[in-house]
Amino acid sequence: MTALLELMREHVRFAVPGLLRDAARFGPAWQAELDAMLETLHPAPAQRLAAVRAYGRFTIDAMRRQQRFQRTGQYASRPAPGHPGALDERLLRDQYLPGLLLSHYLWPQHVQQLEFFRQAFLPRLAAAGSRHLLEVGIGTGLYTRLALQARTELQALGLDLSEASLAFSRRHLACYGLDDRFEARRHDLLRADLPQRYGALVCVEVLEHLEAPAEFLRALARQVQPNAYIFISAALNAADIDHVYLYRDPAQLSAQVEAAGFTIEASRLANGRASGRAGVPVPAVLALILRPVEVCA
Repeated sequence: MTALLELMREHVRFAVPGLLRDAARFGPAWQAELDAMLETLHPAPAQRLAAVRAYGRFTIDAMRRQQRFQRTGQYASRPAPGHPGALDERLLRDQYLPGLLLSHYLWPQHVQQLEFFRQAFLPRLAAAGSRHLLEVGIGTGLYTRLALQARTELQALGLDLSEASLAFSRRHLACYGLDDRFEARRHDLLRADLPQRYGALVCVEVLEHLEAPAEFLRALARQVQPNAYIFISAALNAADIDHVYLYRDPAQLSAQVEAAGFTIEASRLANGRASGRAGVPVPAVLALILRPVEVCA
């Protein structure tokens, strides 16, 4: 972690205290995995520098949006396409995706979400013998990569609407030598179902980007087999870029997934580091392990 610490001290100094706290909190195994990820995906010094700078811009933008949310109690309206503040393909490629990936190692709520995915979700897939995984909103490809590393017999399909996300996830999986078991495809489940139903489905922090997440959850329910395991998460009270649907408490998300035809088997609520004034909600993520209602009937 020494090289990362030096880069942060030089280029994103504000993030250094958090990195040191994380090192003390999460320990040597966390540090080793972070170092390995950086070396695998960003082997050249210039690549690591670009990733660290992207993380700095990503985090500063999130902090500014969170401060505005704490003042107003609402997320900002989504900018129109072409507006300087819109999340376009260039911004996704150069800032959002590399910043988001590092946030899963550096933001406490994301570290805890990954831990829940590994410790609670992946063992269930192994016990069920699931062989085909669908991730909707593939983003960086991190969760699919972890699943493929844990299960050598697993095949995965990642869907996204962004070509930048598809390209990032393809490169991510290829760097780990997993591209022979992974396909990334542009597809909108709200327009058309896939022909295959899956025994495992992952959808991480997509719902808050949608105007109507309940409709999207019903589309996900149509893609799973009756005995499937589903991992879904959403950000709560977190005003990151392009967040439009405000989940204020876990009960909102729980009610939506149950109305869509899922039952909750396990859950994990993880709070972020930031805190506001007394009574101001802290940004968090809620992760749920679901089963179709019919399997529990």
